[in-house]
Amino acid sequence: MSKTKLSILLAMVAFVSLIAFGLWTRPKVQDIDSENFSAERVVKDIEVISQEHHSVAHPAERAKVRQYLLERLQELGADTIKIFEHKNLVGPENKHVVYTFDAYNILAEFAPLHADSADNQNTSLMMVAHYDSRYSQPMPRQDTVWSYGAADDGYGVGVILETLNQALKYRSEWKQSFKILFTDAEEPGMQGMKALWREHREVFDEVGLMINVEARGPFGPALLFETSPGSKNLVKLYQQTARYPHTYSLTTVVYGFMPNFTDFTIVKDDIPGLNFSTIADINHYHTNLDNFSNIQPRSIQHYGAQIVPLVHEYLTNARYCDKDILRSDENSINFSIPLLGLLNFSKTTYTWVNILVFVCFLLILLLDIIRGRAK
Repeated sequence: MSKTKLSILLAMVAFVSLIAFGLWTRPKVQDIDSENFSAERVVKDIEVISQEHHSVAHPAERAKVRQYLLERLQELGADTIKIFEHKNLVGPENKHVVYTFDAYNILAEFAPLHADSADNQNTSLMMVAHYDSRYSQPMPRQDTVWSYGAADDGYGVGVILETLNQALKYRSEWKQSFKILFTDAEEPGMQGMKALWREHREVFDEVGLMINVEARGPFGPALLFETSPGSKNLVKLYQQTARYPHTYSLTTVVYGFMPNFTDFTIVKDDIPGLNFSTIADINHYHTNLDNFSNIQPRSIQHYGAQIVPLVHEYLTNARYCDKDILRSDENSINFSIPLLGLLNFSKTTYTWVNILVFVCFLLILLLDIIRGRAK
């Protein structure tokens, strides 16, 4: 084997090893008594949320989950809690069954303690997750199944409650307000978010950053898989704050071509935002395997490692009082490398890096050819 081929092989092995290392190196799960973000506290919320199927076909069970979330938000000291009722919604389209249902979106608002300060310009951070579970799912060679919504989207709801719990510890430092939106009827075509956006768009007027928390399978690292268009400033914020960052700009491009949608899809062209999800083990997704016994606290802890410091920066830094500070006309090109962290490039810089790598490759190839002729 030539030295060139050996070098290429070693480089490939090193790259694959780094990726594998990244999949296994996630933050240690914090126990229930920890002062930091604790996956174990999130698990307690998920245990309640996922006791029963609570899809749009289960209004009574969904009402129990909704009541639990209202009580949790009250415990955490929400300044205001609003329920937006949307009657006689229909969905999903072009599926094996179509439901007619009422949806109830929950909005909780937490203002800075010093809301009258000169810096405050009524800018808000909004975190979003849906509390309905997947409706009936036909499966090959077996009966129709129903999800318990432990990961999708118990992860999202629980992570948001625990992130809020952490943020309230430094509420005296807030410059922005904090909005929590738990949407209903996301599974049958984002009907809850669509109705809220259509009928009560004022809810989003002050939002300068949206963080949507999803789960597509209960295992694996939490991935920042999508950003709003013009991601330059968003990714810079993420790069500066997130611990154990895990993102690839390519996923945003690929996701845009796939027939998959989240609540963030409805607003991403209007509000700067980040979309997080686990994506491992698709066999659990939207099935009865999405239950409490299959959740993974390490994956939950990874959400917190990335989101909690980002939320702290956004809520406490006066520069984000400008609602448009995260908007940009440029997209960044980025990817995570274990041990090295997140590499983030402008398109121009990335082009020059590619040219440099290509030139180096040609030089190595040329030297190998010259050595071969010399022998």
